Amino acid sequence: MTTEHHRLTRQKYIDAAARFIDEYGEAAFTLRSLGAVLGVDQSAVYRHFKDRAAVVDAVQEWLFGLLVDQQPTPTGTPREQLISGIERMRRVLLAHPNLTILTGRGVGLPSEVVAARWVLDLLGQMGLNSHRRLVAYQMIESYVYGTSIYDCTGGHDAMKLRRQWYRQFNAVDTDAVARSTDTIAALTDEAFRAGLHALLDACEQMGDCRP
Repeated sequence: MTTEHHRLTRQKYIDAAARFIDEYGEAAFTLRSLGAVLGVDQSAVYRHFKDRAAVVDAVQEWLFGLLVDQQPTPTGTPREQLISGIERMRRVLLAHPNLTILTGRGVGLPSEVVAARWVLDLLGQMGLNSHRRLVAYQMIESYVYGTSIYDCTGGHDAMKLRRQWYRQFNAVDTDAVARSTDTIAALTDEAFRAGLHALLDACEQMGDCRP
């Protein structure tokens, strides 16, 4: 155990914690469980982290780092860049449902700030400035993270649970879309894209306004 203890890096602890939380949820996560996964005593975690909260923050930073990696190269209009990047970010969020729940905390981690600045910069390029830019940013942030957290409710079984929900209506259209979890996921994605386009329409209108 001592040899394994010295072989583990901070990143290996983060990776293991991310996998554990993603599978079982944050409520089940403890330093004891992290140590058990890695084959070390929980006291070994303190070589790299102050406490459990510091590990969870590091996992959040890891997830936001993945989101930053999804930002596209600066080609196309600012709106096109936002759509492309946000849709790619959402795919990451939906792939890690139990980690996505953590994004609602908004603790200002470095990669979280980078992601926010990317949106703010593109909104500025769309002609929004000052208070209007902040309003538009808040609209996008609340929509993207809010819908993603909602769509991840239920963890990896989220679409299965949503399918059961639609089947309760016993109507022709709801029965058709509830044929499988794939049809439910497709509906969810279509609804997200429609909402995102409507939101960006509103942002562009705000940019066209003059004080």
